[in-house]
Amino acid sequence: MRKMLDFIKTIAPKAQLFIATLTPVTKIDHTDTLDVTNNDVLDRNEVVIRLAKEYDLILDDLYSVVIGKSEYRQDDGYHYNDDGKIAEAKAIAEILK
Repeated sequence: MRKMLDFIKTIAPKAQLFIATLTPVTKIDHTDTLDVTNNDVLDRNEVVIRLAKEYDLILDDLYSVVIGKSEYRQDDGYHYNDDGKIAEAKAIAEILK
């Protein structure tokens, strides 16, 4: 990731770059219960947040947008229903303003 960011910063030093956190993983058929693999998501999100600070990237914290919102989830543990997608899209649009 750093090599890619270094490359982009070299060829387009004035570019505004955005990065987003990963979204939570819940147990299949239990949209209100985080899966054990969500710990990997949290670890990766720490890296994303560090990179955002290190490279002066605009951070879109999608994890915070949907955590605890079981009504946004589909039963597969990964994907979002239309309401969840709208919430994520609004968060992204707000960052892009």
